[in-house]
Amino acid sequence: MPTRFVLSLTARIVATYLMVTAVICGIYLVEQFLPLLESALRYAFSTTAFGTLLILTLPRIIEFALPLAALCVAYFTLLEARERREFLVISASGASSTHLAVTALLAGGIAAAISLGISGFAKPAASFAYRSTLTSSVAAALSKEIPLGAFYSQADSVLYSRAGGQGPLRLMRLFEFSGERLRQILISDCARMKVVDGVVQAQTCDLKGYRFGQPVKDGQPVQAQEPCAICPDAAGDLTVTRLAAGTSTFSFPMQQVFTTPVRDRAAELDLFELLQADGDRFVSARFATTAAVKVLSAIACVIGVLLALAAVAFTTHRTRYIALPAALAAMMALMVLVNSQSALLGAEAGRSVLFIRLAALALACLPATALTASLIYDRLVAPALAKS
Repeated sequence: MPTRFVLSLTARIVATYLMVTAVICGIYLVEQFLPLLESALRYAFSTTAFGTLLILTLPRIIEFALPLAALCVAYFTLLEARERREFLVISASGASSTHLAVTALLAGGIAAAISLGISGFAKPAASFAYRSTLTSSVAAALSKEIPLGAFYSQADSVLYSRAGGQGPLRLMRLFEFSGERLRQILISDCARMKVVDGVVQAQTCDLKGYRFGQPVKDGQPVQAQEPCAICPDAAGDLTVTRLAAGTSTFSFPMQQVFTTPVRDRAAELDLFELLQADGDRFVSARFATTAAVKVLSAIACVIGVLLALAAVAFTTHRTRYIALPAALAAMMALMVLVNSQSALLGAEAGRSVLFIRLAALALACLPATALTASLIYDRLVAPALAKS
């Protein structure tokens, strides 16, 4: 019977953990829906691309919520079991603190495996797929006909483009600024635009350009006293260089007018790729440290269950509003410590040093769980929320 109780309680914790994780995903999806919908409408994404991008955002944030979710789920599940006198009944059947420790280790271990799977493998794959899908979807906007036209702005450039009514030919206006000053305008009524390796290539049959220089006085540029869109000189004249070209190709970086995600190579490598080594030295100490943080976040799930055990033990009708917040504060402090002091793990010292330290931290959870269970088991046997 104690074994069945351990398995049942573990299953309840894990099932609730998955449900809470799904709720967190739902909340995050609602938060990300409007920004992605704005981009989808702006760049005329397909429904498939929009749905794909929305789903791919999930692993990018959920890993940070998993340790806290493990703590909260374990706390409420164990508290409910205590208040329903389940521990009292099972103790009469021969259960001991060992069974409680096994339950905590099983629940924490499964939560840790889920955390490591998401942060170590699902998130890198999702980050790569998200960047690729967003970049290709934005690039495809250049080849689509948007009859009413669309403005694309990024940094100091604004691109206006709309269908020209001549098949794939489009009207193009590119405005380039230098701070508050308009520096250059490029105009074409017959442009074919496509993206090649992150560079927008505009093939035009009649390209006109207007380059505005700084205001001059006595042949020397002078600084305008007030910001202006186009700065005249002291005589009120503009310094304009006119450009004209026939059939030509004009290129500019895609990031100049389109907001595209910057590639973070470490975010797109899975756990094994981050830990690649040449002998006993890691190929990249920074990548190895990133991998170590992912492992520590998984271990934090086990620690979260231990904190939940302690919080339940000290939850009474007097401390019911203090125990869980205190455990959450301790968990958040631990996560901040993990991310800020990850360099102390010794990734630069070599593979063996890092693996030994991570293994020692993981194995330390075993005696810590057994000790915690033995110290607080008596406090879990009887309900404590009701006033005596």
